[in-house]
Amino acid sequence: MGRLLAIIRAVMMALSMILYMLLYSVKRLFVKHTPEQAFKLRRAWMKIGNPIMGNQVTITGQPLDEPAIYMSNHRSFSDPLVQANAFDAFIIAKAEVADIPVMSQAATLTGIIYVKRESIKSRKATLETLVDTVKKGYNVLIYPEGTTGDQLLTKQFKFGAFKSAALNGFPVVPVAIEYSKQKDLWMNRTLIAHFMLQFAKWKTEVKISLGPAIRSSDPQELLDQTQSWINKELAKMQKGWQEAKA
Repeated sequence: MGRLLAIIRAVMMALSMILYMLLYSVKRLFVKHTPEQAFKLRRAWMKIGNPIMGNQVTITGQPLDEPAIYMSNHRSFSDPLVQANAFDAFIIAKAEVADIPVMSQAATLTGIIYVKRESIKSRKATLETLVDTVKKGYNVLIYPEGTTGDQLLTKQFKFGAFKSAALNGFPVVPVAIEYSKQKDLWMNRTLIAHFMLQFAKWKTEVKISLGPAIRSSDPQELLDQTQSWINKELAKMQKGWQEAKA
């Protein structure tokens, strides 16, 4: 029964994304495509996307009222979808996401920056795009662990984006995300296997917490303060969710 539910959800997600993109293509005949319009489309889809996936999202904190880099821990492929409920941002994601049918087209349309993490040239270009995007007035969402984690606290954060934030005077907003079940965490399995496990449940409980902006000209200080805040917030979120972590 659970496997069937996951398959139904996958089909409904794909069909609904296709429908929304088709409607948006008609809208573009009359309205210019802008990041603001793209974020609006993303938020509109989430109104049906959450029920389709069975998400029950609790959000604490508010997004910053100026462009910023949002730094989040990483648990599941669904993190960016869930976090779209809390704030608008261009998402930095690994290049493999571009291989996912339908979702990749939706992600490209609504704001994504791809990076090949194994390529120094790609990482450098991504950081340059990040700086340009924030300077243009838009948020960027990064997962500085570089991959998903299933332990109580975060893995060591990567340094690059914090250096960019420090050099350009960008505020960093720490974001903590946590799920209630071990099945929600993506580790050591394929994307399809992960989806079939995570969304075979009737509901997915997830908490998102947005912290206060952190500012510093010292990238190491930015990194340390951001990681410390997220780890403390994860410890709070995990109370009562004993099944969440190994």
